[in-house]
Amino acid sequence: MKIWLCSLLFSTGLLQAQVSTVPSVGAQVFIEPGQSKEQIFRWFEILSQNRFTSCRIRMFESYMVNGQGELDFTLFDWAFEAAKKYDIHVFATIFPEVPFENVGGIKLPDDDNQLSRISDYIRELVLHFKGHPALAAWVLINEPGLGYLPNTPFANQRFKAYKDSIGSIPDGLHHYRQADLSKNQFLLELNTWFLKWIATEIKKLDTETPTHVNNHQLFSLVDEYDFPRWMPFLSSLGASIHPSWHFRFFDRKDYPMAVAANCDLIRTSALGKPYWVTELQGGANTFSGYNPVSPTDEELAQWLWLTIFSGAEGTIFWSLNPRSVGIEAGEWSLLNYNGAATDRLGQVSKIANIMLEDHFFETGRPLKENIQILYTHESIWAEKYLHVTQSPYEARNWGASMKSTLGYYKALTSIGIPVKYGEIGTVNWVDPPKVIILPNQLSVSDQDWENLEQYARNGGQLLITGMSGQFDENLFNRWLDTSRYVGFLGGELLEHRLVENVFEVSIESKKLPAHLFKGILSSGNDFATHSLGKGRVTWVPSLLGLGAWLHDPKPLAKWIREVIPSDKNIPSIRHDGHLVMKWMESENQLLGIFINTAEEQSTVQIDRDIGRSKVLYGENIIQDNGFVLLPNQMLILKWEKE
Repeated sequence: MKIWLCSLLFSTGLLQAQVSTVPSVGAQVFIEPGQSKEQIFRWFEILSQNRFTSCRIRMFESYMVNGQGELDFTLFDWAFEAAKKYDIHVFATIFPEVPFENVGGIKLPDDDNQLSRISDYIRELVLHFKGHPALAAWVLINEPGLGYLPNTPFANQRFKAYKDSIGSIPDGLHHYRQADLSKNQFLLELNTWFLKWIATEIKKLDTETPTHVNNHQLFSLVDEYDFPRWMPFLSSLGASIHPSWHFRFFDRKDYPMAVAANCDLIRTSALGKPYWVTELQGGANTFSGYNPVSPTDEELAQWLWLTIFSGAEGTIFWSLNPRSVGIEAGEWSLLNYNGAATDRLGQVSKIANIMLEDHFFETGRPLKENIQILYTHESIWAEKYLHVTQSPYEARNWGASMKSTLGYYKALTSIGIPVKYGEIGTVNWVDPPKVIILPNQLSVSDQDWENLEQYARNGGQLLITGMSGQFDENLFNRWLDTSRYVGFLGGELLEHRLVENVFEVSIESKKLPAHLFKGILSSGNDFATHSLGKGRVTWVPSLLGLGAWLHDPKPLAKWIREVIPSDKNIPSIRHDGHLVMKWMESENQLLGIFINTAEEQSTVQIDRDIGRSKVLYGENIIQDNGFVLLPNQMLILKWEKE
């Protein structure tokens, strides 16, 4: 594993010598009744043979309870014994007893009695395994977040207490009644409370083992995740990335971009602490998942490399072996039904070998980001409040705010510009990025609005587009007094007019696609831009992010390249297709990944001496100062720095 775990183990007094410094590759080992000791040891031997250095194990309470109602750890003792023998580091997931058909585990307790039983289970589990040399981290629960506030005694009782604590909703500005978003706000609080409660229960007994949690359905559930408040009790942050479950916003050709965006969002949200991809789809799903996907070995290679280029300390595939019974039986595995390696496992093993044998990966890190794309919890809550019917237009549906951010992410990664991507609460206002982009975030709190204005006055470059800031946190419409913000935004908005699904706005000499609603400024222009203090604000009150998402990100990418400060460390790339590009660097070397996500071949030209580059992964297709990528083809190049 990487340096982060080395430092954590050093701080807790555990052995450092077991830890390598390159990104870890691992897989879930699924432990269930009926398995033999020999079978379990064989799976860990397979991990070792393929150069995997980590694994994850769900510590099923249901599979531990014996006939006397006591916990029998025998199966899991065998797994930890095997992990120790083969030097595999275990992420152990707290998994209290749930009904058999519940494949995801507990997200929130149903009542206080269940909470007490969970406490008892955690106590026995932690006391039994703490200090084990194979134990790398406790995963607090599997994939927090439900998408709704459950109707349970536990949630209902605490919601009533929360409502009592905040009092009745007061009249807002100008005595208008404020919208009631308390359920959304409370769910954010409740998830944070439960995770912190579990971490506290563990730390009562084990102060040394790092704590971790993996988030899922990231683009759908981010309004339930308060990452800045989680990180004080977490050692690292994780993500589950299963295209079949989590990529409903995306076409399959855009899965590489979706993997990269998921990773960058989690990395930004970890606030400088390590991040892991704690689950990455490793095999086909047949009856589980929203969308059946049978990933190819080429796709797994793309996804794994993108986690590495995004700075993951490790990536753990779901899973090595399939579970034998239930909803997911026989699915997701890197092994076939006979227990033999698939071509997917062979490809992943090849990448693990490359990283262990190339010294670049001991110190290589993603290029520093100078741009941050922001979303707000309040915008997602506003969508849920306002969008009461399903519309054929993206802007009128839930998900528009996140798709707007993804439109910018897609545009920026298509020209290889690294970005931070996260909730507005993750911004370091003391040492902020050079550029902040706020794309179509309907609701921005008064405090965050003030922070954005001060950011620009202090020297930042702020790009605000779409309907961003139309509402405050209580859904009061700011633009009813838009003249108040002329000094901040550089223009006065008169109204938004419906145009058509995709139309063009004019920004200086550029034509950019926008979606549905056009902001009408008093100046008659489609945009406003002005210097503010030491910085600059550019305001385009039309939905450019969704225009890029629905139509074509290239015009937006070209415009952004011209208006934001250039980074001399990033090579200038010219291409005629749709690419995902990312960069890593060490003290002496630069590494670039190029993936063609278009349905046609793409010609790529680079302003570096490409003849001096080395192909680290992929076919050597370099010609003159560029190369041609076929659809779905990937190439990784390495340069020595001058």
